[in-house]
Amino acid sequence: ATVRSVMELLVDRFVNERGSEVSHAGESFAEAMRSISAEIVEARVGVVSGGACVTGPGEAPLVLDDVGRPVSVGVLCYDEVQMMDIADATVLRGVLQALVGAGWVLVATCNRTPAEFAASTMQREHPQSRFAEAMAEHCDTLQLGDGSRDYREGQLAAPQPSYFCPCEGGSAVPSPAAQLDRCFVDLTGGAAADEEVAIGAGRRMRLVSGRGVARASFERLCGTALGAGDYVALAQRYHTLCVDDLPQMSLRQRDQARRFITLVDQLYNHKTRLVASAAVPIGELFSGAAGAGGVAQG
Repeated sequence: ATVRSVMELLVDRFVNERGSEVSHAGESFAEAMRSISAEIVEARVGVVSGGACVTGPGEAPLVLDDVGRPVSVGVLCYDEVQMMDIADATVLRGVLQALVGAGWVLVATCNRTPAEFAASTMQREHPQSRFAEAMAEHCDTLQLGDGSRDYREGQLAAPQPSYFCPCEGGSAVPSPAAQLDRCFVDLTGGAAADEEVAIGAGRRMRLVSGRGVARASFERLCGTALGAGDYVALAQRYHTLCVDDLPQMSLRQRDQARRFITLVDQLYNHKTRLVASAAVPIGELFSGAAGAGGVAQG
């Protein structure tokens, strides 16, 4: 379904009703890929870890538990499936086939259909195309609504401002940067300091933080080669993330826009608050192919 729908609410209800049968119900898709990648690394050095898919020469794939025993069948439930990486597509296709072959059921949500995954590459043997074929083969696709209603608009406004952008009033109104400065001081009690924290793949990031609140620029978070695993690490560590200087983005900034979408998804998944200063109102953050205006739908 489109981002305007309430897929996550349906997933939550499904998990609540079938909770005893569902595995990894509280785990986002990005966290799942992070776990799978870590288990592959462990398997390569001779360690069999929980949930790993292990294949020997000439053997059918097995899903194993922490001590190497076949796992009983069940249901895997993931929200917000994304496929933006060739390695992820290659790995996940094997995992999906191993799980289905062992009798597992996959329930997942996504803003794109399997056909749209395949259409993003022109080569049929491309890992992303092969993953899309596996999804179409093993999963029934259900389209939810036509996107004409935006359910997000019915949500209650935040009790405190969290998005600062230029507005009418001229010099009488503090700049977005000044408003974010004041908000950050209020949230941290003026006790913020430079900190170096662990993110994904053993790397570290330097930012300013205090009292569970962190602050970094858009360029640092989305202008460098960071991914979902890095954003998950930040979301798990802080209850609020302040981001400076969100620009207006178009397809010319495709990579930065994709990273920002992934960042927002992970903050949402972990109930981490986002506070930001921006160059334009929120409905104008993504301006389309050539900056012609329009709100991003993905």
